[in-house]
Amino acid sequence: MKKLALIGRITQIALIVVVCLLCYKTQCNKPAPTQDNPKPEKTAEASPFFKPDELLTFQLKDGSYRAAICTQVRLVGAEWMYDLVMTTYTGATKATYPNMLHSFVAGKLVPSEHNTDSLLAMQPTIGEIWKYAGKRNLLFTLRYHAVAHNELATFKDKFEVTGKLPVKDSFKKQVSYSREYSFKDFEEVFTDTDSYMKLLEEQKYPVHLICQTGDYCGG
Repeated sequence: MKKLALIGRITQIALIVVVCLLCYKTQCNKPAPTQDNPKPEKTAEASPFFKPDELLTFQLKDGSYRAAICTQVRLVGAEWMYDLVMTTYTGATKATYPNMLHSFVAGKLVPSEHNTDSLLAMQPTIGEIWKYAGKRNLLFTLRYHAVAHNELATFKDKFEVTGKLPVKDSFKKQVSYSREYSFKDFEEVFTDTDSYMKLLEEQKYPVHLICQTGDYCGG
């Protein structure tokens, strides 16, 4: 009986070895990935609704208009994400480039571990903001109100592009995020911008300090 058991055990081991060898051979015969055939990167399935630097205006329930700047459009996975910056524009007419020059952008000065020279290297025009705010050696940050493409698709027609108003490149990197999912979210944020900024300890800064202004803008 012991001999039969031993033979059975040897047979079992032999079968396991054969299976392992077959699996190994199968793996070896698979073509190795080469640089000539890299794995394709994910691409967006649709074109973006808006472009970076576009000025967007929209109307609230009370008939007044507000404005936001589509500062950047980035690809997250295979979906576009739109990063909008709040402005304080409130008017009876649609926001346009000329009347935005008298408006403000929501932002915040925050403590930084960098010295004055480093801050000026990171944000070359930060000195103008320091002078306006009466503070020094602080980093300027923006808040992006981010909305995904599939969510924006349900209310994109609420927004109208009325021009271009680029945020200075040096101010696009130091940011925080708020996620918006519907037009109702934008209504809640933009109905009373002063209260919203106070809640987040943000301040308003003149558009000409934060954005690039010139003959090439507005069109």
